[in-house]
Amino acid sequence: VMPFSFDQVLNNAATHQYYSSRVLSQERTLAAFPLTDKTQLMERIELAMKNPEFLKSVYISPSGGSLGTSEFFFITDSAENREQRQRTGKFYNRLHALDENDIVLNLHQSTKMYRSLELIGDLIE
Repeated sequence: VMPFSFDQVLNNAATHQYYSSRVLSQERTLAAFPLTDKTQLMERIELAMKNPEFLKSVYISPSGGSLGTSEFFFITDSAENREQRQRTGKFYNRLHALDENDIVLNLHQSTKMYRSLELIGDLIE
């Protein structure tokens, strides 16, 4: 998978159901795309979660709540998610960050750190 260009990212945002309603103009500059906060994004995610077409081949990972805020859902394409983890794992291997003699404890004080637990588990595996 090739990295996306800046123009590709903005073009996708202009038509994506999470962001399209917030685009200020047809220009493809950052000024046309205001920041979206967690509350605004969660409203769009809740709408998307009711759409069966949107939910095909997606990976949904809850996170958040560790600071008393509501849970947040990271929604990514399943194939893209696997590739990201695979590339990051290979990167860790090239760094020689861990070897077969290391012991890794993946501990979090919060029970709502699902994504962190899962990501670290996958990456060091």
